[in-house]
Amino acid sequence: MQKRLLFLFWIGFTITAPGLVLAQTGGTGGPTGGTGSGVYLTDPLGSSNVTDLLNKIIDFLILLGAPLLTIMVLVGAYQMLFSGGSQEKFLTGKKTITYAVIGFAIILVAKSIGLLVKNVLQ
Repeated sequence: MQKRLLFLFWIGFTITAPGLVLAQTGGTGGPTGGTGSGVYLTDPLGSSNVTDLLNKIIDFLILLGAPLLTIMVLVGAYQMLFSGGSQEKFLTGKKTITYAVIGFAIILVAKSIGLLVKNVLQ
């Protein structure tokens, strides 16, 4: 019963919330017209088009991926170093390093493909 009530509340909120947000009059200024100071939202990423947005996302992934690559290489080396002669544990460490490098290479290739497409279209 409680789940049903919560679900009905959620449905009601999702139906009425856009009406509350979009309920503005045209006389207050801003994008809808009139005079006065309206509310303007700025782009938090500062991008003017889709390619700038994608480049910023890829740059963030590179910024996030470089330390993760380092950590995963260290984890893989730890697994290999302390495998204790077990071939399976050694291969697990080797796979960890390989997959970490492949993942970071994919991010770098995405950046270079984006730059290549941008240069071809200009």
